[in-house]
Amino acid sequence: ERGLWYGIPGSATSRGITIHVSKPVPLTGLVMSGLIVVLFVADLAAGFPFGRTAWLLDVAFIVCGLIVAYLSWSILDPGTKSGRRPAKPGGLR
Repeated sequence: ERGLWYGIPGSATSRGITIHVSKPVPLTGLVMSGLIVVLFVADLAAGFPFGRTAWLLDVAFIVCGLIVAYLSWSILDPGTKSGRRPAKPGGLR
């Protein structure tokens, strides 16, 4: 299973470039997305702090916050010791 940008000419993976992200960046993304989700769930459920002016926007922000949380979690990759994913067989040469 290869990523979305694998093999596209000019992409980082086709050139064998690895992008390293320090841990505070995805942790900040997790915290901020969690705050956004809690804020808009509270607005959708109780009308606080925005007075439930547009429920569709509340739902959209909740979904976007969950997407950012997932992306931050996938970058963090807590399942490996070194923070990097193991190399796949038959990868770039």
